[in-house]
Amino acid sequence: MVFLKRFSARDLIFYLLAILVMVFTFNAVQQMNEPDDPTYNEIRLLFEQEKVKYFSVEDNVLTLTLQRGGTGEDTSTLKYHLADFNVFYNDLHELIDSQRQAGIIRTMTTPPAGRSLGGSPMCPTW
Repeated sequence: MVFLKRFSARDLIFYLLAILVMVFTFNAVQQMNEPDDPTYNEIRLLFEQEKVKYFSVEDNVLTLTLQRGGTGEDTSTLKYHLADFNVFYNDLHELIDSQRQAGIIRTMTTPPAGRSLGGSPMCPTW
């Protein structure tokens, strides 16, 4: 009776390690299909490279409409959760103002001035 053979500790450890390797491999392959969330630095770089066509902020979620390529109408959308709208405003308001005046950023929607945004102090006027 071969089926009634007892497993030694060495066999048990080997099988457990083989199962762990399979689980980690499956998890790594599954995560490769998920898009990476952008970092704040990447968001800032998109503004500096003048790739943002439109943007809006609602409930601390920044939604960007990006211009792909030259002057064509090919666009993509990107979302980023802002930890604090005021930090975003203080960091980029001068750049955004100059791009609005130059016509690079066509429209934007931000919280109304004086409205509290997610526990942060009152939003500044843009």
